[in-house]
Amino acid sequence: MEERLKKVAEGWYLTEPALFMAFCSHYLAENRTMKVAMRSGRQMIEYNPVMMQDWNDAKLAERLKLEVARILLGHPYQRLPYNADLSIAGLASDVTLDSLYRSHTVLPVPRNPDLPGNLCFEEYYILLRRYFSETAASGDDVSAGEYLEGHENALAGLHDREIGQGSDLAALWEEDQMMQETVREMVRNITGSNQWGSLPANFREQVIAANIVRIDYRAVLSMFRASVIGSRRQLTRMKPSRRYGFGQMGSKRDFSTRLLVALDVSGSVSSRCLSQALSVINRFFKYGVESLDVIQFDAGIKGGKMTMKKAMKRIEVCGRGGTSFQEPVDMFAEEKYDGLIMVTDGYAPEPVFPEGSKGRIMWMIYAPSRQYGKSELPSGLAWIGDYPRSGYILLPNV
Repeated sequence: MEERLKKVAEGWYLTEPALFMAFCSHYLAENRTMKVAMRSGRQMIEYNPVMMQDWNDAKLAERLKLEVARILLGHPYQRLPYNADLSIAGLASDVTLDSLYRSHTVLPVPRNPDLPGNLCFEEYYILLRRYFSETAASGDDVSAGEYLEGHENALAGLHDREIGQGSDLAALWEEDQMMQETVREMVRNITGSNQWGSLPANFREQVIAANIVRIDYRAVLSMFRASVIGSRRQLTRMKPSRRYGFGQMGSKRDFSTRLLVALDVSGSVSSRCLSQALSVINRFFKYGVESLDVIQFDAGIKGGKMTMKKAMKRIEVCGRGGTSFQEPVDMFAEEKYDGLIMVTDGYAPEPVFPEGSKGRIMWMIYAPSRQYGKSELPSGLAWIGDYPRSGYILLPNV
């Protein structure tokens, strides 16, 4: 079986350089115990010769092509969602490949024209996770059917596949920045020399998009926190001076930072997104902040300020439409907050930054999943990158 697989790859040398380069970045390894015919990860392409012993050369070549395509998309080495379900991750990867290769028949994914096509891996993962009863189990007040936007019947066919296969498929997956960079460099070389071979245009677009360098939101938020945290120094006899001991008074510091969190509740950002954002903000700014006030806004500010604890329990989308950033920015400047965190999808006119304000702004922008974590802003929001004393991160609109 190994010789047959190598022969397939050798045939790609002149005709499919992109596939050949990706294949050569991994080594073949036999595994007779796994429940899938082939899988990749940890720089290996594992295969089960027992499951493929009756396959003809064409079917074998097609399956290897798809596994190498999975490597080019970076699925085995990218950061998975928090507490990811590997069975759903593996299935989402297969569905992604199936959407890009509608003609093949070697993946155990049911053919259904109603299943949405040309989504990225992250979007399929969210769709499948919601379908497999997570919404009902969590007690959310929004039904899974509302999330699926009419694709429930298409997804129902996925029950025909043993879910354990997805878990087995993704068993080798783990975040690996070295391999991510290896794949990115490979994609840059392929793109620069236009060596895509017969790979379809939609697949090329997905590969290029998947390998754009992403920004780690944790690092960005940590830098923002460091830039706004301030403290007051007070002398005290209860602590010795570090330099002179008890002969001189020591000092203690009380944190003095005041932050304002503004939540876009216009309806274009879901309650699920807002809850996720509040959880992230609370985790980063739970300590070291004197006050953390939360407001809601759409075309204007809705209601009064809330504490973070209260907001995490009571926040909900108003859904009235229309969004204006100006009112939260004005409150931030007039009340002299040290920092403003604006949680929004960005669909609003550019505000006017009040003169004399010295605080900093962090824009947490919920964009389509295919843009999650990337460095470029969505169309129409380029002004945010030039906004004074501010930074931004893109998060998936879940």
